[in-house]
Amino acid sequence: MRYDDLPDYFVRQMREASTIFTAWRAADAARREHQGSMRWKRVKETDYLIKTSRAGRQRSLGPRSAATAALHARFNAGKAAARERYRALSDAMRHQRHVNKALRIGHVPTLWIQILNAISDGGLTADLTVIGAASTYAYEAAGAIRIRGDGDGAMLAERCGRLQLAAANRDAAIALLALLRKIDDTFSMRDERRDRAAGAIFAVNRRGMEVELVLVHADGSGRGDELRDLLGGPKFHQPVLGLNGDMAAMVTLDPRVFALQKFRIANQLNRTAPERAGAALLARMILAVVRERMPPPPAITADHGDRHAAAPPARIPVVCIGEREQRSRVHRGPAQFNTPCRQRHGGA
Repeated sequence: MRYDDLPDYFVRQMREASTIFTAWRAADAARREHQGSMRWKRVKETDYLIKTSRAGRQRSLGPRSAATAALHARFNAGKAAARERYRALSDAMRHQRHVNKALRIGHVPTLWIQILNAISDGGLTADLTVIGAASTYAYEAAGAIRIRGDGDGAMLAERCGRLQLAAANRDAAIALLALLRKIDDTFSMRDERRDRAAGAIFAVNRRGMEVELVLVHADGSGRGDELRDLLGGPKFHQPVLGLNGDMAAMVTLDPRVFALQKFRIANQLNRTAPERAGAALLARMILAVVRERMPPPPAITADHGDRHAAAPPARIPVVCIGEREQRSRVHRGPAQFNTPCRQRHGGA
């Protein structure tokens, strides 16, 4: 398992698109903060400033005064500015989407992009974290590289067909299941006892694309202890590009924590030899990407996470790969960079 550097024009476009996407998301958040309205309402010869929420709920902010008049003016000016900035950046994002699609830069399945955007729009990013093979989409985007299987495409096939998410609480899990049905009404729950015993919920759509939701149990049952160890480290935030040119913000494990998880799998004797070898190769490759293709990451300490977070993620082993792995420097063109997921999803 190795990786290729992306062509320079890919890298420039990805950086430009990511910058605009981040600004567009911030503008959308500012626009949401200014939703609703403020108006004056006269009650018994006195004007009161009334704030109306998007849902129609009203509350008084006080009688007319210099302070409430200034608040009214700031709100209206801020709302107009936020709306204009969001409109301008929305136009810029539409242009970026066309460019991304024309260049065929993105290769994250469109369904994964839709789910990640729904998580962001629903305010669930703090409670839902991408784990598993799909995390490598974020590491590829951050390092401006593309992973290739070199004959062992199991990981590449897995991330195209399965999205794994860890839910910090049951409310977030329920909200995600509702979002899945809104995005694709063909999603149905797979009801198997072994899934429930492991603390996992599986949803599969008619195309066979699978979303696995793993609950972090407070009592340590299922995979609770393992997930608390993993999620106790810092999170990795990265815009990713989809097959259709759309973008989404992925929140996943720090790549060093991800590598530690793979090293643990490589040391599990109940795994098959190919699984252990593949996990070790992937871990070494991700650490090489962190060292050679990403900005210096912050140190991982035991202070990350909540009081239940265990210390192991803070003790990331330093792995010396020895000789630098031989990687192809030949840029084979956009079509070949996108073959694994495009073959499955038809380039949509």
